[in-house]
Amino acid sequence: MIYHTSGPWELVVVHPQEISIDAPNGDADLEYTSWESLAVVYGSDEFPTIGEQKALANAKLIAAAPDMLRVLEDIEWLTEDSLRWKVADREQVRGWILSVLKKIARGAK
Repeated sequence: MIYHTSGPWELVVVHPQEISIDAPNGDADLEYTSWESLAVVYGSDEFPTIGEQKALANAKLIAAAPDMLRVLEDIEWLTEDSLRWKVADREQVRGWILSVLKKIARGAK
């Protein structure tokens, strides 16, 4: 089975309307030691200010995908034995989610 490229994924602003999402650690399956432009997000030339903001927000969300997947996997692990979560479990999940949101806010580095 082929899995996604491991994180971290980082943002590189090529142009205010173009943001590259790079995988600095590469992808072993592809024998890449680093991977520039794993994905590219574009803004809107018709609406430059909003387009730039949207491009950055979308790129941050995409770059956080490996961390978000980890959180989901951890949630699955917590619920494996019991459908009834303890308060401590909920707090732990909130902490994971907040850590991902913080990475998104600062650019998923």
